[in-house]
Parts: sequence; structure tokens; C-alpha cells
Amino acid sequence: MSDMTVRRTVRLDEKLDSRLEDYTKSANIQVSEVIRRALEEFLASHAARSGETIADRLERTGLLGRFPTDVSDLSTNPKHLEGFGE
Repeated sequence: MSDMTVRRTVRLDEKLDSRLEDYTKSANIQVSEVIRRALEEFLASHAARSGETIADRLERTGLLGRFPTDVSDLSTNPKHLEGFGE
């Protein structure tokens, strides 16, 4: 990877800019560092989703296993799969 940096200009509404300023002051971190970290996380998240399965998405969003059920083998017990896909 290159050590060269590129300057970008970003327009923020006043409310978002104020939140960003408050955070950077309280965390003692530069605005550019927060933006770089947020952009890295955003791009990594979208890149990972390109091959994401529904189970991956449910796990990522915290929905996998969230709802209790008394049936623990819905996907593996043939009894529960009778007529599925017909």
C-alpha cells in the first residue's frame, strides 16, 4: 500500500458537524481520524456483505437466536421439513 494521502472534501449538515466536534473533543482525536475509521468500517461492512448469506445477515443484525422456541431442530429434523418446497 502507498503512503501517499489524498485530500477529500465532505459536506456535513450543522447537526452532524456538531456531533462530530463534540465527539472529537471528548475523545481527544482528530476529525480526520474519526472519518477515516468510519469510512474503513463502512467499506469493510459492505464488502463483507457481497457474499453474505441470510444466516450471516441475521447474526450480524442480532436477530439470529433472538426469539425463543421450544423446537431446537427445525432445520435438521425431517419431520419439520415434510412438504417443504412443494
